Amino acid sequence: GARWNPEKLRDMNGIYIRKLAPEDLAERLQPFLEQAGMLAQNPAPEDRAYLLSLVPLIQERLEELSQAPELLAFFFEEPLPGATGYDPAMLIPKKMDGAATVALLRAVEQSLQGAADWSPEALETTLRALGEQLEIKPGPLFGAIRVAVSGRSVAPPLFAMLALLGRERCLTRIARAAAALEGSPA
Repeated sequence: GARWNPEKLRDMNGIYIRKLAPEDLAERLQPFLEQAGMLAQNPAPEDRAYLLSLVPLIQERLEELSQAPELLAFFFEEPLPGATGYDPAMLIPKKMDGAATVALLRAVEQSLQGAADWSPEALETTLRALGEQLEIKPGPLFGAIRVAVSGRSVAPPLFAMLALLGRERCLTRIARAAAALEGSPA
């Protein structure tokens, strides 16, 4: 007796998606992002290029094309800490409190403001050096940054995500997250 197994179907679909060329996958994702209001109908070439740059960040995680809007939402919308967005308590790593996390985020913001190179490799070097300087392990440091920038505890690879979001958006989001923990507007 053959039976229909939806989990097996999702797994097989994910395998198929991972084998697609990034250009092909970007084209297939476009209607889902248009429907979600993240891309305009017939997007401009620069918007299509931006989508193509985002594809490698989520290709390994996709099991269905319809998951793309949720996985990419913070690249198109501002994640806000507080009542209408994510819980600022998510920013606080284990074994730390709010004040220590605010100090950590302010140190990250200051360190990144001075970063001359905004490539994933340079960002990783800068943030790992900051972690060593502050004597904090990478997990809590990177976790706080990930939530501050994406509003999520699970997101695409951190350094590539920071590079694609760009300096200004990242610095604004980190400052806003620190201000939310302090209880003041950004």
